[in-house]
Amino acid sequence: MKNFKNYMIKFSIVSMMILLGGVSFYTYNAFTDFYKMYQNSQFSTFFVKMNNAIDAVNQERVESTFYIATQEKSHLRTLTPRRATTDNSLSELSVFIEEHASYNIFNMYLTDKQVFNPFLEILREVSALESKNIMYKYLKVYQDYTALKENTLLENTLILFFINTSQRLSQEDVTLWHKLMAEDTLPSLSTLGYSPISTQIKHFMSQEEFTSISASERAMISTQSRKGYYSVSTEGWLSQVDKKMNYYHRVHNLLISDIQKVESINLEKSRVQLSYFAIALFVLFLIFIKLIFMNKKQNEGKQIFTDTLRDIELVFDKDQQRELKRLMQNGKIDHIYKFLIQAIKDANTTKDLFLASMSHEIRTPLNGILGFTQLLKESDEKEEQIEFIAVIEKSSENLLTIVNDILDLSKIKAQKIELENIEFDPIDSFESAVESYAAKAAAEDIDFNIFLDPYLPDLLIGDPTKISQVIVNLISNAVKFTPKNGEVSVSIEKLSENDTMVTVKFSVTDTGIGITDSQKENIFKAFTQADVSTSRKYGGTGLGLSISGKFVDIMGGELEISSKAEEGSTFYFTLDMKKAPSSRARDIPNMRKMTIGILNPLIGKDYIVNKNLEAYIKATGAEVIRYTNESIMNLNRASKLPDVLFIDHKTRYRNGEIEKFIHFDTKTILLSTGDQKRNLKRYKSQIDRVLYKPVNFTKTLKMLSDKEELYESTQNVKYENVHVLVAEDNLINQKLILNVLNRLGIDVTLANNGKEALDLRIQEEFDIIFMDVEMPVMGGMESTGKIINYEKHSGKTHIPIVTLTANALSGDREKYIGAGMDSYLSKPIHLDALNKILILYCEDKISES
Repeated sequence: MKNFKNYMIKFSIVSMMILLGGVSFYTYNAFTDFYKMYQNSQFSTFFVKMNNAIDAVNQERVESTFYIATQEKSHLRTLTPRRATTDNSLSELSVFIEEHASYNIFNMYLTDKQVFNPFLEILREVSALESKNIMYKYLKVYQDYTALKENTLLENTLILFFINTSQRLSQEDVTLWHKLMAEDTLPSLSTLGYSPISTQIKHFMSQEEFTSISASERAMISTQSRKGYYSVSTEGWLSQVDKKMNYYHRVHNLLISDIQKVESINLEKSRVQLSYFAIALFVLFLIFIKLIFMNKKQNEGKQIFTDTLRDIELVFDKDQQRELKRLMQNGKIDHIYKFLIQAIKDANTTKDLFLASMSHEIRTPLNGILGFTQLLKESDEKEEQIEFIAVIEKSSENLLTIVNDILDLSKIKAQKIELENIEFDPIDSFESAVESYAAKAAAEDIDFNIFLDPYLPDLLIGDPTKISQVIVNLISNAVKFTPKNGEVSVSIEKLSENDTMVTVKFSVTDTGIGITDSQKENIFKAFTQADVSTSRKYGGTGLGLSISGKFVDIMGGELEISSKAEEGSTFYFTLDMKKAPSSRARDIPNMRKMTIGILNPLIGKDYIVNKNLEAYIKATGAEVIRYTNESIMNLNRASKLPDVLFIDHKTRYRNGEIEKFIHFDTKTILLSTGDQKRNLKRYKSQIDRVLYKPVNFTKTLKMLSDKEELYESTQNVKYENVHVLVAEDNLINQKLILNVLNRLGIDVTLANNGKEALDLRIQEEFDIIFMDVEMPVMGGMESTGKIINYEKHSGKTHIPIVTLTANALSGDREKYIGAGMDSYLSKPIHLDALNKILILYCEDKISES
């Protein structure tokens, strides 16, 4: 029913738009007709002014004829004011025409050259304009009588000249006069039909009466025209002409009177018609506005519906979303209320489970920290202390992971997740993110493999932090559920590419416990693992997969799983990513002339490490050849060894297995793990390089290059003459960072708040300032701003300011960097991260010892 109502509103809007268009068109036409009618309503005035002009011209003709005939000054004195009168009449007509646009076409008849052209032409134009109007019949009669009047005036001018000059008429003059007399007949009134005005005009004068006027005078003038002596006087002739002129005036006045009535009636009809259309248009417009408002409310309802669904999406599962959407579409309010009541009950149950789960998950690492801290105090044996510290460190990491996951989940719930849209190198970004799990995988005896497609563009646009977080979550999950001697493989490969976009597939595969089809349905829900026993055995809240799934959804993908119980799992997703405008094909060294050998493992299955390594080498154009023990030994004897030989230490770690190959006369590269560094020291002088797993593209290129790289741990780096300012209000954190920096040979000055840090900066010079964000008296961000302002105004060199904060939420780094801080270090402080900061800003002060 609701859908039908929505459809009817939209249909009504479309129909109303069509109707409005039609009525608007007719309203415009009605307005045009009304305006035209209003302009034409000045016909009567126009005719009066035209009659005045005709009469003035006629009087001027008569006076001109008298003057030309007699050459008397008295007639000249009379002619001069007549001409002025004529000019005034023509000027008034001209002004009227200019002021009324619809009469502008008649200006052509008022030029100096054509002013004496018959005014009949003007009337013909007027009649043509009204050819389809009721006005036409009046205009036609008016035109005919004006033509008759013009004919009479022409005859009057002709005859007056000969009477006053007593000249004989030439044959040409006689012919012209006969032509004028032939046209001197009353017009037909057939266009008026049997109307009252037609009867009135006929009562004024019959055809016989009209013909009898000046008939005797014409006969006498015609008889006497041969001699040039005329018995008809000027006064006698003019008296006959005046009879006709009086008749014309009566007819004209009658016609103008009726024309005025017709104009008034037509104008009123046009006004009424325009009013009807205007009212109809206004009413339709109001209805249209009402429909638009209803549609807007409907759309707002839809938007609220969409927003509600988006909010619900973060709380409800897909089945609940579908059910609520169905209920809202059907508009069954009571059913929606029942559904929401049940959902609230379920939510309260979920909240209780959440609190119980959180209580358990947080208490577990806290118990470990507190318990082993007490044991550490009571222990005197160094080995025991190291063991207890390792447990405390592991518990602290677990607790930090839980807190970070909860913070991310809370931002997702609050819809405050903001995606970055920056340029980044996918290989640089993702290799470093994945590399962080190498040590943990090695500690668990898990074979950790990475494949990052070397043909990915060098610059993409997106959020590398969120993608890396998803990958790390999936790797953490895979390592957690993979037993010893298992495998975890990370693959990031390009599926397709065009001028502006590239499609990338991310996957993490493990040989862990796997899950069943029924367990897959709940795997991405918060605080959910395959079952309760899984949580007890492996630990964790299950938040990682839920957060990862939400992140991938926000980025336009979908996190999926392919798994079989006891066989392992593959988590994967695909993203369409924009290429940066400056993106180009990755610059890969050309090694086409080289031959690279890979010594096959002594195991039956295809070794993933070798597959990835082979793919990386092939990207350089080098020839890749796999060798067995026998084939490489034969080549050695024949002195046909490859340019570089890769050997995996894992498959040849027993005594004597590797020694037979490291003496070859070729560049030898050993693949190993970080925990084997001590065992590999005895081969240091016999092998060229060691590539520590996981094997990635960057490491492979470094191995193949001629440059020697330093692969020592940054944990052993010491510094000289480095003075650091630490602004931290917490005493425990002060002691911690003070001890860590002192062990690195760094001189530390402590400040308890941002105000002290500002004062110390003004008084002294430092190499780095570590600045906590939330401190009393003056916060870190305010202190940073004032320090930077001081440095600018004093001309002093800027000291790098590194943020120290426990607010490890995504987006915080950008906020602090935007406030002027140079780098970012989250608490608790990891030594590797701290060393990277120190190397970045104090590399020139690293101790040689």
